Amino acid sequence: MPGTASPAEAAEQAVPVRPDEVGLAFVQAWARPDADDAAWRTQCTAYATDRFAKVLSTSTSGAVAASRAVGDGEIIERTESEAIVRVATDGGAVLVRLLPERGRWRVDGIEPEQSSSLAGASRG
Repeated sequence: MPGTASPAEAAEQAVPVRPDEVGLAFVQAWARPDADDAAWRTQCTAYATDRFAKVLSTSTSGAVAASRAVGDGEIIERTESEAIVRVATDGGAVLVRLLPERGRWRVDGIEPEQSSSLAGASRG
């Protein structure tokens, strides 16, 4: 039918593109402390840079202090080479660092907002 996307096209359209969308999607996958560790790692690393995927490979879902995102992603800083996105969770806000890798924004780190050094320069 004209105007109907194939399943592959629909999946591609659903992939988050903007840094705030990617940051939020990552936090939604990450903030699940009761998730099976293998499934959690697979879902989180889908949004991660190669470097951060290695960090996640030794992490566990039970170490996450949040169980859900409670707001949208908010871009705190953005350049062509980096973005910092704030996402509120039920365990406190987090700052997500994103870098462009393989043609998409990918997560390269996450820290609690109150102890973060990620956006220190912008917060003065």
